[in-house]
Amino acid sequence: MGTNRARIDKSIENILKGKNIEEAKLHLPEITSTIKTGFIEKEISEQVYQSIIGVVSGKLSKIYDLDEDKCKEITSDFIKREQWINEIMELVEQDNVTGISDVLLKALKIALGETVKAEQNETYFVEKLLYEIIFLSLENTMQGALETLEEGITIPQIRKEFIKPLADKLFEEDIKTEIPALVLGKTTLAVINNKIADKLKNFGGF
Repeated sequence: MGTNRARIDKSIENILKGKNIEEAKLHLPEITSTIKTGFIEKEISEQVYQSIIGVVSGKLSKIYDLDEDKCKEITSDFIKREQWINEIMELVEQDNVTGISDVLLKALKIALGETVKAEQNETYFVEKLLYEIIFLSLENTMQGALETLEEGITIPQIRKEFIKPLADKLFEEDIKTEIPALVLGKTTLAVINNKIADKLKNFGGF
C-alpha cells in the first residue's frame, strides 16, 4: 500500500512539476488516470458503516425529539452543537474497536456538524459523510504529491481548482440518488464505490 501510494504521488508530482494552475488543469485526465480509486472502501467498511449509522440515527432522533425550543438551541448554538457531536463521535469510536481512519473521523465530524445544524436525518448525514470521504481522500492524494514540489502550485489552489470540482463531479445526482437506497439497505457501499470508480476512470476533465 505504501509503495503504491508513493508511486501515485510521484506520478502526479511529475505531471504538475513546473506548471502553473491553468497548465496543470489541462493535465487533469492524466492525473485522474494515475489515482487508484476505492476512496469509500478504503475508509469505511460495510460493518463500520452499519455501526456508525446505528449510533448516529439513534442520537439524531433523541435531539429532534426534544421540545422545539431546546432542539433549536442545540442546533443553533455552536458550543451545544459541538457537545452533541463530540458525544456521538465518542460513541462511534467506542463501538468500533478496530479503529477508524483519520479521513473517516474528519469526514464524520464535518458530516455530523452539517446534519445537526440543518436538523436533517440520517440520509442527509450519509450523503455528507460519503462526499467528505471522497473530498478528503482526493485531498490527501494531491497533497502527498505536492509536498515535494519546491515552487509553483499551492495546496489551496489545488483544493479550489482540482479537488472540489472533481469531488463534485464524482458525486453528482447519479450517486446522490443511491443514498436513500443505501440507508434502507437496498444497495451497498461497494456498489456506490464501484460507480464512483467508473466515473473517475472515464473522467475527461471539467
